[in-house]
Amino acid sequence: DRAGTPPAPGSPVRPPAVTPPNPSPQAEDSSTLAGKHTRGKRGCRGCLIAVLILLLAVAAVTGFLVWRISKGAISTNTAAAVSFGAMEAPSETSNNVTPVAYTRKDGVSTVLLAGTDADGLRTDTIMLLYMDSGGGIMGLLSIPRDTLVYGGYSVPKINSAYGWAGCGEAGMEELMDRVQDLIGYRPDSYVLIQMQTLVDMVDLMGGVEYDVPMDMQYSDPYQDLIIDLHAGPQTLNGEQAIGLLRFRSGYAMADLQRVQVQRDFIQTAVKQWSSPANVWKLPQALSLVQDEAVTDLDNSNLMWVIYSLFGSDPDQAVTETLPGTGANFSSGSYYVADPAQVLTLVNRSFNIYKQDLTADMLNIRTG
Repeated sequence: DRAGTPPAPGSPVRPPAVTPPNPSPQAEDSSTLAGKHTRGKRGCRGCLIAVLILLLAVAAVTGFLVWRISKGAISTNTAAAVSFGAMEAPSETSNNVTPVAYTRKDGVSTVLLAGTDADGLRTDTIMLLYMDSGGGIMGLLSIPRDTLVYGGYSVPKINSAYGWAGCGEAGMEELMDRVQDLIGYRPDSYVLIQMQTLVDMVDLMGGVEYDVPMDMQYSDPYQDLIIDLHAGPQTLNGEQAIGLLRFRSGYAMADLQRVQVQRDFIQTAVKQWSSPANVWKLPQALSLVQDEAVTDLDNSNLMWVIYSLFGSDPDQAVTETLPGTGANFSSGSYYVADPAQVLTLVNRSFNIYKQDLTADMLNIRTG
């Protein structure tokens, strides 16, 4: 049997019998640990951007098509060439069981987004996408890859779950179990992609015309990463876009400035990709999700996600990181979630229920 299987929501918490790592006298603060996330040999923070651009790009193209139909610029006969199908929220087709005395919020669904490292065994990007279609609200909760979790893994970090279970669908189900431990409920669905999806999407859409803010030169043989961009307006292909989004070493404010560039690039890409010339690329864009992703979303779920994202304001999205601190143990460095702060955050911004979650619904490992 696998160690670390979480209890059903609302049931007594019985942590599995896993010997916790012994802490060393020195503890590493979260900012130091975050720095290790960006410098690790298997770092793949760009996978997060790949997921966002993929979903936002498809949402923009779809939304533009729907708007053109409503204005009569595109006939419904022409639109029928792009099969939308019935739309169902992921919550309507998931196997989640609502705890007794709890009620699901109408129009609220969650999708676990993940991106693998270079060897495809570890999910070094993990993020919960929270969508409230009625309120036009989108939330993004990042879960650090080094988060300490229960499980039968030799290294008890959450990014070990996917590979330990054999990758693919089984790996994502294992990862969903661990996320349920951390946030108190199981996400409705999941999507896992690799960075190549971003490359393919940018190339499919004909690149992105973008004003690169500075010369960017960087080389890391461990990540097979070479960035060689010059400042100024230019059309970036997929590989160049990867370099732009991952570059950080030359910024005065490092990650803060990189986040600004990433956000600006996404907005620029969505604006360009939603032009009439790209409407006909929608089927190919959807095929990227189907062909290159591991997901339990069917077409009707995917279309619901697309419409929900298009109906929300990305500038008003709630973006948070799972609360916690960095710590050194005998087996390595970990990120330890703070149960009280996690509970407060989930109830405030990521709760799928009308009632507040309670502490016994979490199964967070702290040592």
